Amino acid sequence: MPRYMDPENRRLYRVVITKTVSANVYRPERTYTFAEGPYTTAGQAQRRLSYHQESAERSQGSPYYEYTVDGRIEGADVAWKPLL
Repeated sequence: MPRYMDPENRRLYRVVITKTVSANVYRPERTYTFAEGPYTTAGQAQRRLSYHQESAERSQGSPYYEYTVDGRIEGADVAWKPLL
């Protein structure tokens, strides 16, 4: 899905999430790391991280898919240049 980005915006953000899924009868404990973004403000990235943390809280007590989330927000200064 395309995102609107201000052409003058030189700073972009992403969320890096580390998800640890607890062991259960079917599988051992496992850890995944993935990134989401880009976002044009740190607030957008923070909301996405909060979403994942709240989902992890709701998973507590599930016998099939209980997990925890640790994450961080990263920023990058972008230098746009024409490609064509």
